[in-house]
Amino acid sequence: MFEGENLRSALRGARYPEDFDFSRLVQELNGKVDLSSAISEWALRDRDAAWGAVKPQLSQQQGQDQSSSHPYEQFESLRSLVRAVVAKDGETNGMQWALTQLSPLDPARRLEYLRGLSMRNEFSPEGIAAMASSLPPDERFDYASSLARSGNIGPSAYAAIETLPRENLLYLIHRDIYHLRSGPEAIFRTKPEAFERLWSDVRTRFQLTPEEISRITSANQQDPR
Repeated sequence: MFEGENLRSALRGARYPEDFDFSRLVQELNGKVDLSSAISEWALRDRDAAWGAVKPQLSQQQGQDQSSSHPYEQFESLRSLVRAVVAKDGETNGMQWALTQLSPLDPARRLEYLRGLSMRNEFSPEGIAAMASSLPPDERFDYASSLARSGNIGPSAYAAIETLPRENLLYLIHRDIYHLRSGPEAIFRTKPEAFERLWSDVRTRFQLTPEEISRITSANQQDPR
């Protein structure tokens, strides 16, 4: 294995001839250098072939040998691939293609990758909403929850939350926004003034009624799912 940041990033900015054998490059250098830039260029030319090289790494289950590449590099390869596909095919088509490719993965692993892509601002809020709407109901809730639980909640999380049925939406706000950030048992120690700004944004964004606010701020609320 190469040592040193410069060697691991040796392919950054590289140019490839039209007939370049990306498959052989990945086979020879996987785990030795950062391949994300090469994967991106490959995906612009042949997205399915590039996915064929990335998929085996993403499909590995926890505990399996992952010595061929680091987890960070696995995600960076996926990120570069999806960015290239979205750039070439448009956000809607690119995301639908990515979801189709990720669908055979374990749900927990798929959620991990989707959250990672979303947190890196790879998609617009409208794209996030379209992607969330394409997920099965339970996975959609878990996806929206994972974004709501991020330390920097914002438009992407709101877009995913808005795709939920109203009762599920209220429960998620109760559990993952209000009580996660306020009160003695809050996990995120949000400053009072920052929480008030967030809570004002949430009330306005989701047009919460007085009755809904009362339910959200109560100590207990049943999971409606």
